[in-house]
Formats: sequence, C-alpha cells, structure tokens
Amino acid sequence: HAAWATPILHDALAGLRTNGRCEVLDMRGQAIPGLYCAGESAGGFALHGLPRVTVFGRIAGREAARARRQS
Repeated sequence: HAAWATPILHDALAGLRTNGRCEVLDMRGQAIPGLYCAGESAGGFALHGLPRVTVFGRIAGREAARARRQS
C-alpha cells in the first residue's frame, strides 16, 4: 500500500493573547477568569501543528481543572 502525503506548515500569527497558563488576556493584559485558549486560536510563534495543540491544550486543561477545584 502507498499513500501520498504533503506536509503543510501553517500558523495563525494573529490570535488571542494568552499568558503562561493559557488564560486569555484582555486589552489591558489582565487574565479573563475562566477563559483559556490553546492551539491555533492562540496567537504567537510558539510551536507548529500537533505539538502546539497538545502542549498548550494540556496546560489549558490542567489550569482550568485547578481553577475549578479552587472555586
């Protein structure tokens, strides 16, 4: 069996601003409580493709669960 695959490198250079805990930041740079962002909807140049989604998705999920436990 054979398959043709063409890897494509793409990034969204614009997107929501986030901090190190993947919390979305408002226009003043303050975290918006309960709003997390990961993957291509988050702006920046961090990683590409699946690593970007899995790394920041894990961080966002962990932080959201931590915030839920504290409330």
